[in-house]
Amino acid sequence: MDNPLYRAGKTTSMNADSGGQVKIYFNEAVLSVDDKRSAQQTATDLYRYKLRRFIETIGFRLTIALLFIVDLIIIAISIAKEGTPQAYGLTIVSTILSVIFMMDIGLRILVQGSEFFQKKLEVFDLVVMTAGLIVNIVLLFDDGHKAQWGKFIIIPRIFRFVSLFRTIRILQHREHFKTGSRHLVGQNKKRTIGNGFDLDLCSISDRIIAMSFPSKGKDAFFRNDIVDVGHYLDITYGNHYRVYNLCSERFYDTTFFHNRVERILIDDHNVPRLNDMIRMADSVTAWFEENEKNVIAVHCKGGKGRTGTMISVALLRTGICETAEKALDLFAEGRTDLRHGKQYQGVETPSQTRYVGYYDKILHI
Repeated sequence: MDNPLYRAGKTTSMNADSGGQVKIYFNEAVLSVDDKRSAQQTATDLYRYKLRRFIETIGFRLTIALLFIVDLIIIAISIAKEGTPQAYGLTIVSTILSVIFMMDIGLRILVQGSEFFQKKLEVFDLVVMTAGLIVNIVLLFDDGHKAQWGKFIIIPRIFRFVSLFRTIRILQHREHFKTGSRHLVGQNKKRTIGNGFDLDLCSISDRIIAMSFPSKGKDAFFRNDIVDVGHYLDITYGNHYRVYNLCSERFYDTTFFHNRVERILIDDHNVPRLNDMIRMADSVTAWFEENEKNVIAVHCKGGKGRTGTMISVALLRTGICETAEKALDLFAEGRTDLRHGKQYQGVETPSQTRYVGYYDKILHI
């Protein structure tokens, strides 16, 4: 049962050039896994990561959305009461809210960096809210200097109507709520964030990826959007990826992944048949042997129980891990983001853990 392609030749210890990774060489293939004890992450990186996760929470986004609705009401009332003392007071409140919105945008720029300016809705949000703040400042200035600026009185009135374009921000709020919902459902599973992507998807090794179900429609509001997943895999791995769908209860159009999809039917919270474990292990091995660039992406619904079970089988079959315990531990470490929470994101169902042990025994008969 020993595959020479994956026979371990040597392991390297952590050093300054390793980029915070342990590298295990399997002849031509290389496996890199994050080592949480020695990852090269600065205090600034950790701060930005935690700040990003905070401002993308449902609670924070809901607060900003409620303030946004209040601001719309204030703008509508102030237009109706144009020229009255009440309108001036409302403009002051609207200006304060505009400053809060600009602080929110500033935080998003801080945590996203150049990625922020690659998103059209984010840039639109920045332009609209900057214009809104300028409008409020002009109106405040105008209301206090009517004698000097009387001939320009039409300008702030035009700006009032420009302010109404801020209602389009609701599109951006929807995107923020979607991100917050996905983070809430994904809990502290490791995610792929950056370059316009925010996916419940992570590498267990250089050639094995775990992810949650790629969804469409309403489900995509809470889980990975299948279009985004397909786009990410295409630009990252080209034609060198294969997807394994372990859900018996869900399916999708495989053309999103160029029909490179294999289904293994496993009920939720249940175990696979032993012959399905052997079949997938052999399939993965054959796919890896075709080309050293080939990778696999495995998912069930949440990308945890069934996914962890079958990925552990693949880790054993390819020789990456020597025992069932090590395979299960490697999956758990690769799937759990300890920066965001302490909840264990490995295989927890006793029967699933037991079946990985069964396969380990079969493999070494």
